[in-house]
Amino acid sequence: MSSDEKRAMGEDEQESLPPAPILVVDDREENLLAVRASLAAPDYRLVEARSGEEALKHLLQEGTFALVLLDVRMPGMDGFEVAHLMRRRARTRFVPIVFLSAEAIDLGSAYRGYEAGAIDYLIKPLDPMVLRAKVAAFVELYQQRELIRRQGERLARAEARNHELQLAAVQLEAERREKAALADAVKMRDEFLMLASHELNTPLTPLLASIQSLLFSARAGRFEPTHAVRSLELAQRQIRRLARLVSELLEVTRIEGGKLALSLTDVDLGEVAREVVEAHAEEGTRAGAPLHLEVRGSARGEWDRVRIEQIVTNLVTNAIKFGEHKPVDVIVEADGDVARVIVRDHGIGIGADHVGRIFDRFARAESSRHYAGLGLGLYIVRRLAEAHGGTVRVESAVGEGSTFTVELPARSARVDRGEETIASA
Repeated sequence: MSSDEKRAMGEDEQESLPPAPILVVDDREENLLAVRASLAAPDYRLVEARSGEEALKHLLQEGTFALVLLDVRMPGMDGFEVAHLMRRRARTRFVPIVFLSAEAIDLGSAYRGYEAGAIDYLIKPLDPMVLRAKVAAFVELYQQRELIRRQGERLARAEARNHELQLAAVQLEAERREKAALADAVKMRDEFLMLASHELNTPLTPLLASIQSLLFSARAGRFEPTHAVRSLELAQRQIRRLARLVSELLEVTRIEGGKLALSLTDVDLGEVAREVVEAHAEEGTRAGAPLHLEVRGSARGEWDRVRIEQIVTNLVTNAIKFGEHKPVDVIVEADGDVARVIVRDHGIGIGADHVGRIFDRFARAESSRHYAGLGLGLYIVRRLAEAHGGTVRVESAVGEGSTFTVELPARSARVDRGEETIASA
């Protein structure tokens, strides 16, 4: 190895390199003794074999050698056969082989040796100086390969450590965000527990029953796909109901805290209504209240698309709930600088004594024993409509259904374009 390469390795790396293993194969003890005397150095570790079979045993047990000094003529398996077998194994295919011969090599024998995988030939009796020079050259190549391998391992370990550090940083950030989310959740907890305990427990009962039914059937070995689908559909509906209740509570918390931002962009109200109707078509059909959409002209404006979608969604789901298994009409129209969305059901209607407070927080025109909910959907509609400078009103009579109308100015009169915040009422 060159002095520059050794300096690049550093002292620790030089000391850590073990002696280079060299396999010496010869059936005559005097030849082994001559090699042993010529290569007596701490940089070499000689492994001796007195037959081709013993050489293969060492190759199988030891693995990679820096060099194999291989006698050509041996009883039983000769050097050419050993070389052929070495080249057939992936682990020893590239180990350098120097043939040792007691006689001059003719051209045919040389070709045969090179075909078998020989790198070079040495004639016995061996010249110690020539032998040491050739061995030193092969050992230097071996040590260079070993150095590259170790450097690769160190690089892989460094990359692994770097990956671990990056992963730890990501985990710390995730933990930080989780703690922040938990802190916000704690602030909401008291109101959530007080107002939502009953409504959140209501869907849990059928949800638990569905799961228990599935478990019972599975454990009893009577698992029926049709029964399983019905149970899973029921569980899915109750989970969606739970999700909607939680979403409403979160929305009210943001509104009341003045932390609900509006991001105003150009919005097509008809497109929003179409998407909401398509999303709730299955729910309406299942409730016997099919949805019908009518878009009368272009109704566009500068609004927060997410919040406008929320307004339409709350009105549609409210109509499905109280529509008494009758069709629901959704109409979008424009009147000058005002866009209008109308949701009309033909259900139970609202009594005159309740119409005035139907848009208040937690207001309920019907008993919770018959209709689930926290009474927040219409309150959210009113607050979001007002945040856009709009209004919402209802026309209703008991037994004749209800018509909810939201009017929105094409450009909000309450807020300027961009990120705005809804102030607490």
